[in-house]
Parts: sequence; structure tokens; C-alpha cells
Amino acid sequence: MGHLLYGRISAERIDLDDRTLAHLQIAVATKLRRGERFWIEFVHGVDEGGGRVVIWIDHAVPLVFHYVSGRLHETDREWVENMMTQANDQGRIIISSSRCDA
Repeated sequence: MGHLLYGRISAERIDLDDRTLAHLQIAVATKLRRGERFWIEFVHGVDEGGGRVVIWIDHAVPLVFHYVSGRLHETDREWVENMMTQANDQGRIIISSSRCDA
């Protein structure tokens, strides 16, 4: 299981499976290249105590994508496009608890 580190020394660590992380990396990189800011919302299921973590994505905040696996994951264009559509239409990308463990 990989994770995303967001922020400076007291970084928020959000654990994601490597495949989800690879898709999120493409969507985030695309938005930031365009100079666009947005939210990512990580929603936890009831079995994880519920709740959510929401982070603001901006080019000024350090962002590290750390993968457990050394191999590149094959990506699904439709999945990335879905993330981009969410970010464009709603101003946020939502990752459900089935894909995160923050």
C-alpha cells in the first residue's frame, strides 16, 4: 500500500493502494500543470469509523507520491477522466474508503 504525503514537516499521510495513487497522480499533475487548484476528499466507511479527510491541492504545497511497488501500474484512461471531471465540475476529487486508509 502506497501513500500520499501532503504538506511540510507535519505532513498529512493518506494511505492509498498503488493503483489508485497512480491514477490520482496523473489527475493531480494535469490540474497543477494547468495552474488549477482543487480539493481531494478521502471518505472513510463506517467500518473505519466514518469521517473524511479533505486537502487543498495547490502548486505551492509540497506533494509526494510514494509507491510501495517498484513497478509502474497500468492506468485506466476512463478512471483518470472521471477524476478530472469531478475536479472540473465539483471542484474536488472524491476517493472512497475502499481505496484509501488515511
